Amino acid sequence: MKRIRMALAVLMTLLLLTALAVFASAQGAAVAQIGNTDYASLSEAVEAVPANGVETTITLKEDLVQSAPVTVEKGQNIVFDMDGHKITVTSDFSGRIFTNNGTLTIQGNGTVDVSAAGANGYGMVNNFGTLTVVDGTYTGSDASNASCFYNRAGGTATFINPTINQAAGCVATEANTDTYIYGGTYVDKYYPAIENRGNMLITAGNFTNTSCSSCDGSRWGYTIRSGQASSTAYLRIQGAAEDSVQVTGVQGGLAVIGGTADIYNGVYQTVRCVNNEQHSSSYYAGYFTGESYETAVNVYGGSFTSYNKTALQVGNGNPAPDSGVGKESTVMIYGGTFTGGDAAKTAITVEDQDNAIGAASILGGSFSSDVSDYVPAYCDGETDDDGIFHVTQKTEGEARIGNRYYDTLAAALEDAADGETVTLLKSVSGMTQIIISDGRKLTLNLNGFDVGFGLKQNFSIRCGGLELTGSGKLYEEQPYYAPVMLYGTDDPKASGYTTLTVGKDVTLEGWAGAFIDCYSNRTAAYGIEVTVYGTLHSVRDLSGYGGHALYVNGNIKETEGNVPKIRLDGATLQTDYGNGMYLAGFADTTIVNSKIDSTGENGTGIEIRAGKLTIEGDTLVEAGDEKFDITPNGNGSTTANVALAVVQHTTKLPTEVTVLGGTFRGTAALFEQNAQNNDEDAIAKIRLDVQGGNFEGIFYSENKENFVSGGFYSAPVKRDYLLDTLTYELNNHGIYSYYPTFAQAQANAQSGAVITNLQGAPGQDSLTVKFVFGLGKADFTMEIPADTAIYLLERPSVSGYTFLGWKSSADGKVYDAGEKVEITKDTTFTALWRNNLGIVVDIIGGAVEGKEFFTDVSMGDWYYEAVKFCFDYDLMNGVGNGKFSPDTTLTRAMLAQVLYNLDEARGSYGGVFTDVTGSAWYANAVNWAAASGIVEGKGNNKFDPDAPVTRQEMAAIFYRYASYKGYDVSAAASLDRFTDASKVASWAKDAMSWAVGGYVINGKGAGRLDPTGTATRAEVAQILMNFCNNVL
Repeated sequence: MKRIRMALAVLMTLLLLTALAVFASAQGAAVAQIGNTDYASLSEAVEAVPANGVETTITLKEDLVQSAPVTVEKGQNIVFDMDGHKITVTSDFSGRIFTNNGTLTIQGNGTVDVSAAGANGYGMVNNFGTLTVVDGTYTGSDASNASCFYNRAGGTATFINPTINQAAGCVATEANTDTYIYGGTYVDKYYPAIENRGNMLITAGNFTNTSCSSCDGSRWGYTIRSGQASSTAYLRIQGAAEDSVQVTGVQGGLAVIGGTADIYNGVYQTVRCVNNEQHSSSYYAGYFTGESYETAVNVYGGSFTSYNKTALQVGNGNPAPDSGVGKESTVMIYGGTFTGGDAAKTAITVEDQDNAIGAASILGGSFSSDVSDYVPAYCDGETDDDGIFHVTQKTEGEARIGNRYYDTLAAALEDAADGETVTLLKSVSGMTQIIISDGRKLTLNLNGFDVGFGLKQNFSIRCGGLELTGSGKLYEEQPYYAPVMLYGTDDPKASGYTTLTVGKDVTLEGWAGAFIDCYSNRTAAYGIEVTVYGTLHSVRDLSGYGGHALYVNGNIKETEGNVPKIRLDGATLQTDYGNGMYLAGFADTTIVNSKIDSTGENGTGIEIRAGKLTIEGDTLVEAGDEKFDITPNGNGSTTANVALAVVQHTTKLPTEVTVLGGTFRGTAALFEQNAQNNDEDAIAKIRLDVQGGNFEGIFYSENKENFVSGGFYSAPVKRDYLLDTLTYELNNHGIYSYYPTFAQAQANAQSGAVITNLQGAPGQDSLTVKFVFGLGKADFTMEIPADTAIYLLERPSVSGYTFLGWKSSADGKVYDAGEKVEITKDTTFTALWRNNLGIVVDIIGGAVEGKEFFTDVSMGDWYYEAVKFCFDYDLMNGVGNGKFSPDTTLTRAMLAQVLYNLDEARGSYGGVFTDVTGSAWYANAVNWAAASGIVEGKGNNKFDPDAPVTRQEMAAIFYRYASYKGYDVSAAASLDRFTDASKVASWAKDAMSWAVGGYVINGKGAGRLDPTGTATRAEVAQILMNFCNNVL
């Protein structure tokens, strides 16, 4: 009995110890670990992580039953390693396991199942921060209407190969989020597996939705949906392979109902209901409609296959709310495969109704039905033997826009959007009318080709623009109107409503090159702007009559607001018959540096009948030189062979012409007349203002006075035309110009000009003033009114000479350049010069008065210029009897005298040489040269004055003279090129090298220098001129 009691006591002790151990385990067991620290709950572990951004790993140590959500705070950076464990929830759990405000990474291939919470078991993470999910399996409650993972505004979420099973959505996002899906499996039963309202990239994954509206009319959806209630949603699906992304649904595969999307590849399909094969709620593989907001989708590839409906639905014609508010949905398809499941195998359906605005453009891909209605003009479509319709982009044609090619230019122009450039690829003929409207501004690059329009066909521009670039021609094949017609609007405030720009290498050719008009018999053409850098060419029409290179219709009568503006800048206007410009209606025209050639039959350069015209720069306006003609005409041009005609229209509109420059040439250069017999009030609206220009022809105005303030004219201008301030007329050899002051007229005068005082007494005498320059410069003469003060010509300039003043023949005085001098009789002013030798001459090139030139030197002699030079400067004298004796050998005494003359030496010098007597004519010259170190004796104190001077002696003497004067003697040349260089004495080598290098002494032909030979007087004259020109 005692043993039984002891056994029971031991048993009771063991049971008590076991109970205590179990209790202790329940109270302090570790479920999570950070480093070596254990935590009894997940929330404790999360709370232990500092909010300093440092990454901290929490490892799950065993399966966990969670009863409440856990919050990751801002600043916390947690890696949650599930280590293969499982998390479930209690029945009273509500929400998602985590609310992330910091950085959270979930990994470790764990399992999460919140189904035990029923309708309150939403899923795994409510993300406001940065979330990364790597692998794992996540299961939600079928009763819940919430997504397993919800990426909230401002959040970033990345999914790498998880498996998510959720009844009401695997991943959902709000606007202003970034979501990245790199693989995984996403299975949903009711609502979209993926709901994107932010920015989302999908590169891989299997996405499935088994919802069916026939099974449950309140809970169904597409597998992936983007843009629900979000105008900024963006979805990009781009897998590494064509089938990296797999999307399968019953109700639908991929839906974009707001925002934008780019689909590069993937497999998208719908299948029959998995619950009941008889259900018909299998819809579209692709559903692109603007149910929430405007939608734009680009499809570059992928496979879209529907079970029993069209593969792709664009726009939804169902009544709202199924179709939302009917926002616009546009789809561009560049590639992919589209297979419909209905009886017609419809690949794409586009609905464009009041509540479904859809549009599609197919540029590539393969389709189970004919989709040619959506294929643009720059693509081709054809059906193969299997009934598959293939679309490809064209690679050639008449024209292209970027890399889009079109069979015809017309198709390219019709398809071009505002701002696009159409490039012509070949010349085109037989074109029909092209209308540019709706605000489109296009550029046509002719690219070296031409465009021909058929009869009465052209570019018609109204509320649009055309810029012609490149090189080429637009022309009428049968001239009738013009290749370009422009129409304005009734709105006076319109600017740039209709525009035309013609490039510098572009030609417009027709009865008119360009025609500016009102629209539909209106009187306004506001908002037209035309700029021409190229050529407008008017040719005869089918009846042989010519038109106008630029035509402004007289129906344009409005004068206020944004009237048509025309600018010719470097342009060329040419007419075979008629006017270069016919400005009948009211426009504002400016012509700069342009050429208007109307020299053909009945050609008038410009006829303006209304509007404003400004001409400036180097513009040239040429008209015919046949008989001048003006014929009253209320419906057409009135003049022929006039460069600039001002003929007010019967509309009696203001007509204003300003000429700032240019040349006007024709039988009449400028002609203004009231050809229509308009009343005085109308004529008062004509304004002429001629400030410049050259007028070669008749210059006439019937009605205007005081409008000329400048310009040049081929005949005297009628005094009434001139401003009252213009009092002097300058006639430069038949070219007339007018100035307020005599000084201005004189400043523009040419030699032979006549200046007339227009306010002087009739028959007033005139005087001749002549300026003689000399030095080869032409004389200058002008005729001026008597008793007029002139300003002498400004200081002339001639190389090698200094101008000293003007010497008057009237009083013998010398006046400064620019000095004002009263002229009372015919007067000659002669220039006084000082040359580099310091000699003052009146007229260089003529003998000094009273001194006759040598009789044995003629202009044809090779030494004439040199002897003349020495004669004019008194450097060499003759030998008597008026002779120079050019072939006589020069002696040593003669050379000393030449240098003495050149230096203008003065004074007495003591004798050095015994053979130079004080009475010799050369004594002073030789003694000066010896004292200056220029000449040396021959020994025994003898100079040998009558000995011929050798060429090397002459070189040495000139070299010493140059050194004595301080001239540059650094020039040097090798003598090796001369065959007799070895004959140059050692004492003369440096001097001879300098003389050759300084172009003082040349060779004597045949490569000889002849250093020991003598020099004739003619040769010395040449050497002396060389010395003066090249050394002084």
